[in-house]
Amino acid sequence: MNNKKMSEEEIQRWAEYSRMVLYPTPEEKAELEAKCRKLDEQFKRRTVERKRRIQEQYTKALQQQQRPKE
Repeated sequence: MNNKKMSEEEIQRWAEYSRMVLYPTPEEKAELEAKCRKLDEQFKRRTVERKRRIQEQYTKALQQQQRPKE
């Protein structure tokens, strides 16, 4: 870990961040929850899209394997 002294500005920024995370106001809590919901929705959407692409690739590979046998 870097042992350099933190500037007063850095100390204030960390203090504010710590306060917000540990003791959020109702507005900050609502904002954080909204961000979390948005990230959850993005993750779910990307997961569904990824599964769909994998299924399409799998189906396409199966079809290509079956064609030469016919």
